[in-house]
Amino acid sequence: MTLKKLLHGKTDSSAIQLVRSVAVSNVAFALDFVLCLAFVSFAKIDYLLATVMSFTAGSILNYVLSVLWIFEEDRSKRKIEFIAFLIISFTGLALNALGMILFTGLLRIHYLISRVIAAILVFFFNFACKKFLVFGALARLSLAHRPEHR
Repeated sequence: MTLKKLLHGKTDSSAIQLVRSVAVSNVAFALDFVLCLAFVSFAKIDYLLATVMSFTAGSILNYVLSVLWIFEEDRSKRKIEFIAFLIISFTGLALNALGMILFTGLLRIHYLISRVIAAILVFFFNFACKKFLVFGALARLSLAHRPEHR
């Protein structure tokens, strides 16, 4: 795998998509983490509410970068794709919140360490759902219902 192939152009390669997804997730998580820190430390917002707000911002950035760089783009299914992406993201948010409640609320781990642990655990769930459901099955379903593919 060359660096050019890894960084440029659309690809169906799961390995390249996984590497790109890790990069995108790190960028989105950096935004999420910094916002969560700012909301809790500076705005004095409760860590759970801060998690919801920062995770939402990170998820939106993740979607945009996923469409632009990781997965094949099909403008005809953009609305349903985004709705599916949001459903998966909100499920990821629920899993993140549960992680925060478990790690910070019950185990008394610092909220920032809990954010990292929860984010790592949820990453694999999110990647699999996006790869196989949002940008996989939906893409095939969308194409199957288009007149030129019948």
